[in-house]
Amino acid sequence: LSYIKLYNYGERVMTNRMRAYLPQRIVQFLTATHPTAHKIYLCRHGESEYNTTGRLGGNSPITAKGVVFSEILARFAGEKICGMRRDESTGEWCETSSTKRARLWTSSLIRTIQTAAHIPHPKISNGDWEQMSPRVYRNIDEIFAGDCEGMTPEDIVLNNPQAAHLRSMDKIGYRYPRGESYFDLISRIEPCIQEMESYTEPVLIVSHQAILRLIFAYLTGVDREKAPGMNTFAQNVIYEITLDASCEDLITNDVDAVPSFVVAHDFNADVAR
Repeated sequence: LSYIKLYNYGERVMTNRMRAYLPQRIVQFLTATHPTAHKIYLCRHGESEYNTTGRLGGNSPITAKGVVFSEILARFAGEKICGMRRDESTGEWCETSSTKRARLWTSSLIRTIQTAAHIPHPKISNGDWEQMSPRVYRNIDEIFAGDCEGMTPEDIVLNNPQAAHLRSMDKIGYRYPRGESYFDLISRIEPCIQEMESYTEPVLIVSHQAILRLIFAYLTGVDREKAPGMNTFAQNVIYEITLDASCEDLITNDVDAVPSFVVAHDFNADVAR
């Protein structure tokens, strides 16, 4: 007999004869999930040099506007996510009664690392925890456009019209020549999703549009086939997702609607000043 017994949502797990691939994956998933209320913050990198020209992929640095957003993100992370206070006289971040442990993930590409560069990393709890200790994951790098890297959509239509047509017909399944598809991304980010699900601390993920669409779709119950067409994740917006046992009842599966457990913090006006 094959079975899984969970005690207190994963505090203790007992399995028996879980030998096939799918049962083992089910065990992995169930041991990572928990009903404890927690927050996930999703944020696209600040404006990059490639963004200004509409080019795909690459590893370009952020622009002056991207730097402005990185400073806004640092304040948001310190005050809103970590619950800390900045001492204006010394510039140091101090613990308060609202301080909580928090985590930070970025991709390995320079534009996300630069966007998160100003986020403070003070030690709290008598030095036992480093706030927002940066973790770099290649799994959440942007979709690789292969032969189309560095090209604009207009360049692709001009130089490879067949590729442009095929992608418009099947955006989730289309794989760029020598590149990746959204299905490839789903496989790539799965280990990160499981790790993210296991945390009770708030997590800030600074990544890229395609990756964030898939994570957002997963967390908000949107079908994966609809994820590539989502209009979310403009730059300079931070999405705060509060997850608890009641979220499932609030899922609408509407790709154009933001669920009530998601708050979008829009800083475009601040960046444009």
